[in-house]
Amino acid sequence: MVRSGYLHSQSPSRKMSDALHLKEAPPGDSPTLTSMEKLAAPVLQRPAKRNYPALVSALQTLGYSITGFIATAVVGLDGQPVAQVAIDDVDISQLCGYFSSILQGALGSLQDGGLGGFEDTVISSADRHILIRLVGSDKDTFQVLITTRESEPLDSLEKMANVEDAIAAALR
Repeated sequence: MVRSGYLHSQSPSRKMSDALHLKEAPPGDSPTLTSMEKLAAPVLQRPAKRNYPALVSALQTLGYSITGFIATAVVGLDGQPVAQVAIDDVDISQLCGYFSSILQGALGSLQDGGLGGFEDTVISSADRHILIRLVGSDKDTFQVLITTRESEPLDSLEKMANVEDAIAAALR
């Protein structure tokens, strides 16, 4: 099941798309934003029941509230995307493994160095901000948000925190 709507707050020509549960895509499709079934190996399936409509709704709420929003995703610590919402059919699923490696490196260095607990990571490039936050108490899932440089990272982190409880509840 795939839904899309317009990002009225950003630009009337930009469309927001979302990819729901990885197993809802029709078999045989290539891994894209609208069909990510091939990304989920059967061995990596999680036994937990997830509320995907609530999860996508929380991600869409975040997307509508962020100036310069490009994409957001909920990802397992193993790098497997759970759900994502993006503008203009952007697909960040290929990047989720890298984001997972960054997060795991930060977690390991903080733990090994006795430097305290992880809160978030902000990566800034010439034209983008990438923000990463752990979600829920199990610490096995994280959220990634990609925005243009016109967005303010601290504001974006605050808005990510505002939807964290809804995302964590949807993952239970």
